[in-house]
Amino acid sequence: MAVYAIARIFPNPDPEREAEYKQKLNDLDHFQTSNPLFCFVNYSGTSQELSNLLGFTDGRIGYGIVMSLGYYYGYADKGMWEWLETKSN
Repeated sequence: MAVYAIARIFPNPDPEREAEYKQKLNDLDHFQTSNPLFCFVNYSGTSQELSNLLGFTDGRIGYGIVMSLGYYYGYADKGMWEWLETKSN
């Protein structure tokens, strides 16, 4: 499994597409940050496969980026650091 950072650049304003995205995200092992447009996902496939699954690749749920997370540093909520540490090992 790999940890990916998900950044939604421009969500689709269609409520059905937003619900589709949230359902797919909820089916994954993820950590939602306080910013609703940014989260982390623990996923066994590639970044392209995750982008396809979430709907970024064809733009149906809006614009977004899936980034593989190798190293991280900064200041944030303790729960986020604990989740990242657990999933990154």
